[in-house]
Amino acid sequence: MFKITRRHYDKLIKQGYDNLPYETGGFLGGKDSTICAILPTFNKDWDETTDTFKIDGDDILRAHTFFQKHNLSFFGVYHTHPEGIAYPSPADINTGQKYHFIISYKDSRKPDFRVYQIINREPKELPLKVLDKGFDVKDIQGSTES
Repeated sequence: MFKITRRHYDKLIKQGYDNLPYETGGFLGGKDSTICAILPTFNKDWDETTDTFKIDGDDILRAHTFFQKHNLSFFGVYHTHPEGIAYPSPADINTGQKYHFIISYKDSRKPDFRVYQIINREPKELPLKVLDKGFDVKDIQGSTES
């Protein structure tokens, strides 16, 4: 099971809304399966195509360095599906990432955030719990919120 702070959940949902109709995304990290850090990244396929989120090796290296610097584990890539369902596409699976964090805006009034682990090229959905209380978040910039 993955957990995510309400604050980070809300930021990811807002990022998706702000970039509609384009796909957007970034990287997630944390500790003990709790997502407590996000690193948005620029979509390298930002053009006429709205249904592709592309990153490159430099993005992945930067993310690993970022999370390592802050003593956090790298969990994986998150991205949106503006019109599709929250399920890994064949292109998603072909990236070789262990975990896929996907937010669907198919029903724009109710985004659907799901997590999958890829086992033998097959997605297995994992539970995701939003932590509303009792979790302190330390911003990398230095402020603390509960």
